[in-house]
Amino acid sequence: MTRQKSSLYKAIVFDLGDVFFTWDVPKDTAVLPGQFKKMLTSPTWSDYERGRLSEESCYERLAEQFGVASSEIARSFRQARQSLVTDAAIVALISETRAIAGHIAIYAMSNVSAPDYAALLQTQPEMGVFDGVFPSGCYGTRKPELLFYRKVLQEIAVPADQVIFVDDQLDNVVSAQSTGMHGIVYTGARELSRRLRNLVLDPVKRGREFLRRNAGALYSISETGQVIRENFSQLLILEATGDRSLVTLEYQQGSWNFFQGGSRSTSETFPDDLDTTSIALMILPVDEATVNSLLDEISELVNDDGTTYFDQTRQRIDPAVCVNILRLFYTYDRGAALPLTLQWVHDVLEHRAHLHGTRYYPSPEVFLYFVSQLCRFSKKGGPRLRLLEKLLTDRLKERIQAEADSLALAMRILAWHACLWCEDGSWDPGSFYRFGSSKVNVGNRGLTTALAIRAVEMYRVTGIGSKGTE
Repeated sequence: MTRQKSSLYKAIVFDLGDVFFTWDVPKDTAVLPGQFKKMLTSPTWSDYERGRLSEESCYERLAEQFGVASSEIARSFRQARQSLVTDAAIVALISETRAIAGHIAIYAMSNVSAPDYAALLQTQPEMGVFDGVFPSGCYGTRKPELLFYRKVLQEIAVPADQVIFVDDQLDNVVSAQSTGMHGIVYTGARELSRRLRNLVLDPVKRGREFLRRNAGALYSISETGQVIRENFSQLLILEATGDRSLVTLEYQQGSWNFFQGGSRSTSETFPDDLDTTSIALMILPVDEATVNSLLDEISELVNDDGTTYFDQTRQRIDPAVCVNILRLFYTYDRGAALPLTLQWVHDVLEHRAHLHGTRYYPSPEVFLYFVSQLCRFSKKGGPRLRLLEKLLTDRLKERIQAEADSLALAMRILAWHACLWCEDGSWDPGSFYRFGSSKVNVGNRGLTTALAIRAVEMYRVTGIGSKGTE
């Protein structure tokens, strides 16, 4: 297993009951299940957990309070201890964390009396996975009392902001986080694994591992589960990574088709389109004669408003597609050929028409990202592009705290400069494009991961990011 570089965090503190262990409430004793649970939350039991009462004194007090013989109470708690089962998934998670982030110490911090803790050490060999265990009965305090957390922090000698705290009780997590620790409310091993990976592993390294592991198979998938083999996302992955080995392209002379081979999801005959062609001509080597011929042809494909069509046979217009066409023209120093198209893109941005998404792109961030790439030509593109760049900055500020999926967040961060990370190192695909007629959304995990890697790397260098998108 690949060892990751050191993260901010140096220690993880786990709860024991209902996290590391599961157990059953006794059912065949004189103590009713409801009574047993009330005993566990009683002041008497809390004092026992703090080490202020002996086991015998605790049971005697509980007997007086609940009207049950102390011997029956002792039998109930003995059965509860015997029912303890270590959660194998948590043990495996701890072992995996050690393997890939060996610099992180693993501790346990539990509300447990000294006698019960001694019994755990004798009957539960899995306790050996911890670098240290902090039982409340040995410290005179218990969770969620702040004193307990401060004593533990002092003993492990790790700053609070470098400690991750995991507990199934919200009150305990709130107290931990108030000391500066990063709190996680435990809901299950799978979700905990995902969150710990996000916190302790290097997202860029794992993202790259995902891309390499799936090289040549980074296909898009529709929201209905259909695999879409197409050139467009492959070209954008190549643009984001510069790594030709990651993608599978169906090379074409001149104009490009969105789909590859016989893969069709909308109609039987899907013509070459300007969106895919524009991206291909910007990032792949092509002879000057071919480019100029295609630019001449594209410049004629405008309506009365000067807006370029989506392709040669269908009079369908999308402002995001128009942006990519403009990018192509500026790449080859012919941006002045489509002034009305540039004006329409400006109008869409100025009047916030992009907030609805577009015909082919459901997320506003896609349009903003493409515009940010167009604005890279602002220095040589004249005052109109510089005006567009200023307007883009205003629109990006408006999107800072808007909810978005992983792809949109990556595009937002990248747009600012010019994240929902998964266990396998990728990011959730989100909805990148959609088919114009069916409105079926399509995402590409490879593209999202490639852009997210760029976004994280950019953030590390510049610190430019999006609030509330940890």
